[in-house]
Amino acid sequence: MTLSQLLSGIIALLGLVVAFMRFDSQMLLKYCVFTVIELVLIWFPEEVNDYTLGIWSNGYKIENPTPPVMIAGVGWILLLLLNGALFGVL
Repeated sequence: MTLSQLLSGIIALLGLVVAFMRFDSQMLLKYCVFTVIELVLIWFPEEVNDYTLGIWSNGYKIENPTPPVMIAGVGWILLLLLNGALFGVL
């Protein structure tokens, strides 16, 4: 397990605890879905790239791979924004 995976898991777990105390079940479910998407981007950037490579979008085929650091970076930005808003930092 990398440091990035460990830190994102800790942040997501703390966010889950806070969300459990603050939200009803429907909002808690939405938080969990968005957090899982963010963790997938952070934990499995190569697999996400492999999944999207070769897909047709708007008449164009995605042929160039996206660097895994960019995919994980987007996951980190989304995770920090969501949890920053949850913790009241933003």
